[in-house]
Amino acid sequence: MRNYQRSKEPAKGKAVHPAVRWIWWQMNNQRASQEDVAERSGVASSTMRKWRLGTNSPKLKDIEAVVNVLGGKIIIRVDDDNGATTEEGSGERRVQDTKP
Repeated sequence: MRNYQRSKEPAKGKAVHPAVRWIWWQMNNQRASQEDVAERSGVASSTMRKWRLGTNSPKLKDIEAVVNVLGGKIIIRVDDDNGATTEEGSGERRVQDTKP
């Protein structure tokens, strides 16, 4: 593990994905370096830097890899027109009956 140095968080006002802001917040809370997280996730450190600067938009698979390294979990939630909610990966489907 490398010596920890606080990472710069994405600048306010920049068009940066909210997951990227969470990643940098978590890296600073866990005292994890960008290089260590990049190495463990398989995502290039330069790619992560471009996310932070707002130069590139992250791919979902890369965000998921980094979030997993930091101990998080991505859940995709889809609401259809009938009031049913499906959470990807959970196999659950909740239906709210709105008819009398």
